[in-house]
Amino acid sequence: GRTLQPSPTSSVQEGAEGSYFQLAGKVVGLALLHGETLPMRFSGPFLKRILGHVLTPEDVQAVDPDSYKGIQFVLETDDVESLCLTFSEVSDHPADVVLSEDTRGSHAHFDLVPGGSEIEVTEKNKNEYVRLKVEHKLGLLRCRSQIDAFVKGLHEPLPRESLTRFQRMVSVAELDLLIAGLPEINVDDWQAHCAYGGFLKPDHHLAVWFWEVLREDLNQDERATLLHFATGSAAVPATGFKTLSGYMGRPCPFSIEGRTDQDSTHLPTAATCFNRLRLPLYRSRDELRLRLKTALSGVQSFHEGAMGLHPDHGPQPPARAPAANGNGAPAPPADAPAAAPPAEPPAEPAAPAAAAAPPAALRRKSRGRGGDAGGG
Repeated sequence: GRTLQPSPTSSVQEGAEGSYFQLAGKVVGLALLHGETLPMRFSGPFLKRILGHVLTPEDVQAVDPDSYKGIQFVLETDDVESLCLTFSEVSDHPADVVLSEDTRGSHAHFDLVPGGSEIEVTEKNKNEYVRLKVEHKLGLLRCRSQIDAFVKGLHEPLPRESLTRFQRMVSVAELDLLIAGLPEINVDDWQAHCAYGGFLKPDHHLAVWFWEVLREDLNQDERATLLHFATGSAAVPATGFKTLSGYMGRPCPFSIEGRTDQDSTHLPTAATCFNRLRLPLYRSRDELRLRLKTALSGVQSFHEGAMGLHPDHGPQPPARAPAANGNGAPAPPADAPAAAPPAEPPAEPAAPAAAAAPPAALRRKSRGRGGDAGGG
């Protein structure tokens, strides 16, 4: 799947090397501190840098097998001087082409260290050459300042003693799980840690249909969308559904509630504060599947609308203001009816309206959105 890491070209944006990446690191640190997952996965090499681990040629193997073979050859040869290598690369990496001063077409010369084109690779320095080449091939050599800022932000919320233990004991795979949760949703685990409310029991036919639909009719992406619809997060904690949290971070299991106040023409709704999915009493498994998929497609449309996207995922053009008339006011459309003459002013000013009653106190909601009014 898609993973994230700092972009080398972010250095050309003002402030990107410092505050932006430091803020991103602080968000991840707060999520780790409070046991929350985030809807993103970082690349393995970036996670290794976060933990202070050294990158190895094996990290390149999955990304660029040909470069991995070349690096291994440099390490294994007994006469590296005969290869006439220097601490410089001819690179087609987009960041090098954009940022390097010595660019020729789609390639650029990039020095692994300052003045690298004048430094020959020898038996004494070939391990340093390999280390820098690996870091460059993985797109992280140009990102050192961004990574340092991210790590600085990550450390801010975490207690120092916890941080030391964290870096010593946590592996890259475990850090990935702590940040992003489980990569796949296990329906058996989901069902085993589900609570029921309303008229629903585990053996009720509506509950049986629900788990059948999840297993047989929804793919992993649709299951993640359903989880997001019901809980406000598409990720499962690293320890599974048994540690799902809800309002204010308190432990809160996923639950299904049967509704008697709505007939089967209504769609499922949710209370994300309490990780609760509410289902009307549908008359068949097919009706449940149809209503559930309709609700999930609405979630996707909602997110696209919130991001200002058209269905084709293109940016929505801004509304064009109408031309102004001679008085500076917007001119009406050509086919608009003539405006009515202004009404005569009242003889005396109207009495002010009574002050509106203050609104009722709003309940706080930690994340997500309810599927219906008052859902959270």
